[in-house]
Amino acid sequence: MTDLFQSQDADFFAGPTEEGATFDAAMETDETFQVDFSKDAMEFDLGFEDEDDLETEFSDVIVIGDVEVRVEEAAEGVVVTARNKDEIQRVVVRHGERGPAGEAGPQGIQGERGPAGEAGPQGIQGERGPAGEAGPQGIQGERGLPGEPGQNGRTPVKGTDYWTAVDKQEIISALYPVGSFYTTGTNKNPSAFLGGTWELAGKSFAEKSGSSTSAYHTVISGVKSLTVTYRRVAQTIWLKFVLNNSVALSETDTGLFTLNLEALGITSLAYSSITSITFGSDGGGGVIICEFTSGGKFTVYDVLLNSDAESAKAGSNWYGYLTLPIPHEYMIDSFCDKFYWKRTG
Repeated sequence: MTDLFQSQDADFFAGPTEEGATFDAAMETDETFQVDFSKDAMEFDLGFEDEDDLETEFSDVIVIGDVEVRVEEAAEGVVVTARNKDEIQRVVVRHGERGPAGEAGPQGIQGERGPAGEAGPQGIQGERGPAGEAGPQGIQGERGLPGEPGQNGRTPVKGTDYWTAVDKQEIISALYPVGSFYTTGTNKNPSAFLGGTWELAGKSFAEKSGSSTSAYHTVISGVKSLTVTYRRVAQTIWLKFVLNNSVALSETDTGLFTLNLEALGITSLAYSSITSITFGSDGGGGVIICEFTSGGKFTVYDVLLNSDAESAKAGSNWYGYLTLPIPHEYMIDSFCDKFYWKRTG
C-alpha cells in the first residue's frame, strides 16, 4: 500500500490502494470530480455546487454501479470513501484557503421592474421658479347682467353749462362790434363763423422776389434782351428793368414789351391812363421815356439824347425802375397771406 500523496491536479489527498493498482482522482470541473481505478476501472462522478453541498447533499451513502460512495466531514476536510467487493479507496478534499476574488463578470440584463414602493414623506417646499410666458388670450366671457340705473343728472344751467346761438352772437358782437377789423389767412368771409356782416377791406402779399429774362414779359419789337426783377411785399411791387435795344430807338411809338401780370401776382397795374417811366442809358448819353398801360404794355414815347443824334443807337443798355402800389382788388388771392375784413353790420 502506498502512503498518502497530494494530487497535482486538485487540492485533495488520495488514500492507500491495493498492490499493483493505480489511482487517480481529479477535479473535472468546478462541480464534479472523478475517481478512476486502472485495475477495475471503477469510475464515478460526484456533482456539487460548493463545499456545503458535499457536506449536506452527499452525507449518506450513494451507490454508483457496484461501488458504494460515502461523503462525510472530517477534520482534514471532506472525506469521500469508495468501496466495492474487492477494495476500498478513500479521498480527502481538503479545505483550501479562499482564493482571490475574480474579476467582475459582465453586467447582467435588466431585470423586471419591481413593484412600486410606498410613497416617501413630503419634501420641503422648493424655491419659486421664474414666471412663465403669458398664455394666449382667453375666449370672451359671457356678458354680465346690466347694472342698476344711475341717479338722474343735473339740469344744465344756461350761462354756466351751455350757450345758445343768441348768447354766442352777443359775445361776438361785444368782441367785434360794427366797424371792427378781423384778419384771416384765406379769403373766407368771417360771417360764416362769427356772424354779422363783413366786407373785404384789404389784402397783403406774401413777401417774395424773383428775376427772369423771359417769365415776366413778352417782347413786342426792338428788344435784343430784357431782364425783369421784382420784389413783392404787403401791397406794393417794385420792378427793375435792364433792356438792350436791337434797333435804333426814336420818337416813333415803338412797342417794346408787355409785362406778364399774372406771373407777378396781379391782374392790373392799377392805372387807368397812360403813365411814363424813364430809362437811363448806361453810358449817360440820354434817356428814353416810355408809356405803359394798366395792361402792362410799354411803348417808346420820347428819346432825349446828350448829342445831336436823332435816335438811340442799337445795342445800348437801358435801366428803369418802377414802384407800384397795388389795390387789393388787383391782387391775386393765391399770392396773398393776409386778408383784412371790416364789420359793417
